[in-house]
Amino acid sequence: MELSVETRAEPSTAIEPGGSGHGVAECDEGEVVVGGGFESDIGFQPNTSESDGNLWAVEGRNTGNTELALIAVALCGQITS
Repeated sequence: MELSVETRAEPSTAIEPGGSGHGVAECDEGEVVVGGGFESDIGFQPNTSESDGNLWAVEGRNTGNTELALIAVALCGQITS
């Protein structure tokens, strides 16, 4: 048996200065979330970054003075024989 891990990322979410936002990355059918995280610009302050069922969810706030992009990333595992 072998564990394969794929990275899944959703299109970016724009967050205005001083605003809050969230991003979600979902694993494909037959895969299980084994980890995750996010990519963002300087100024993003995460409140949560955690698995939620078969997806990775990130929520946070833009503490900067320009719009920023947030991308949620899920690490999705699948066991093959």
